[in-house]
Amino acid sequence: MRLFRRRSSGSSFSPAESATLRTSFSGPVEAPCYLVSMAGYPNFGDELIARRWIEHLAIHRPDEEVWLDCRFPGTASALFGGLHPRLRVTDAVFRAVEDSLRGSRRPVEDIVAHLGTPLYDAPLLALREARSLHLLGGGFVNAVWPENAHLVRAMRAAAEISGAPLLATGQGLAPFGEEQLAGFDHVGVRDAASAEKLGISSGVDDAYLVEQAPERVDDQEPELVLCVQSDALDEGSFEQLVVHVRETVASLGIPRERTHYVEALPGGDHAGFERLKDLVAEDVGRPRC
Repeated sequence: MRLFRRRSSGSSFSPAESATLRTSFSGPVEAPCYLVSMAGYPNFGDELIARRWIEHLAIHRPDEEVWLDCRFPGTASALFGGLHPRLRVTDAVFRAVEDSLRGSRRPVEDIVAHLGTPLYDAPLLALREARSLHLLGGGFVNAVWPENAHLVRAMRAAAEISGAPLLATGQGLAPFGEEQLAGFDHVGVRDAASAEKLGISSGVDDAYLVEQAPERVDDQEPELVLCVQSDALDEGSFEQLVVHVRETVASLGIPRERTHYVEALPGGDHAGFERLKDLVAEDVGRPRC
């Protein structure tokens, strides 16, 4: 296997370029673009971000193999199947992390570097031969979920083998934990706090990776869509958020028949609907995301 030329630590490139590095790095012809994502649960935000990148690659790199590594590859395959002609979905990184934390207890770096089990060695080989290793956006590498730092450690271990560039886009790192993506060739963040912490410019959420900006339609009656997250909040925050939403809806003056509720995290966001259903149109047949 030919190794990649490692990019110097002082260089960087745009998020869109991060997935199109074939001409910048030598390596196996079939080496995949490798995406690591929280997609597959499903949670609307994670699914939207993964979909944006897969669609982007389908347009700009349709002939290249793309691997999506996520928690639940079966669900992800059903959601994203057909978006890219050469998409493959796996959970190799997540299984390696799970084994490190609750199975063999070996460091995840050791699992990636030295393999050792037929349970997931085969998919780890694709990780180790990737053309680029790309951590998709979201707010999951932080102090709230410290175990997710092992995902980053697994990616670093693979990059040490292949020389593939390490990329991260649309990250939200607050509240800050120990993992701050040191050694990555490109890091993009979606919020001011993360940008200040890393000493870089603030970017945008990966959800905004679109080929063409949507056009505003001013001749239609405005609609309001609500979603209130109830998990991962400090004690009392959910009640405060419900009060804030009620006050906001009242100030906007949009009538109930044009106010809707979606569950971005199916089931998990239903608590917000129960508290706000008197403000929401009675369209129980409306699909929840």
